[in-house]
Amino acid sequence: MKYHKLSQAEQKERADILRSGAHYRGGDLDGYASYDSLTPATARALLEKGYAFADDTQNLSPSFLEMTEFCEKHPGFTLHGYVIGGDRDDARVTAEGIQGTAQDVDAMLDFVEMFRSADECDFNRETRSCYCWYD
Repeated sequence: MKYHKLSQAEQKERADILRSGAHYRGGDLDGYASYDSLTPATARALLEKGYAFADDTQNLSPSFLEMTEFCEKHPGFTLHGYVIGGDRDDARVTAEGIQGTAQDVDAMLDFVEMFRSADECDFNRETRSCYCWYD
């Protein structure tokens, strides 16, 4: 991983990508901002542009790429996490977990298998809603 400051053009491009496929929960894109509902397509675009790093993890979480691939494999899931501003030496987009609704039992079983060690791992068998978070 190579965290680094972003140029003004890179900061704008990254913000545009993020705004196209995520919902901000709070904060400021110039410093620290939290997000949820980051689509797998947007996560993939961030990886391709170098604004997120494939092997980046939040403590003991699966990598950013592994979470993205899970969401690509299982429609209905999105990532949540935080963004570190482009003016900092450690500018990045980090995933802290995923959330969504499993479309079938296999997706729910895959969720439990992959994320059961998260600091928070919640799922509801009736509604198939799933949420995990790594502190």
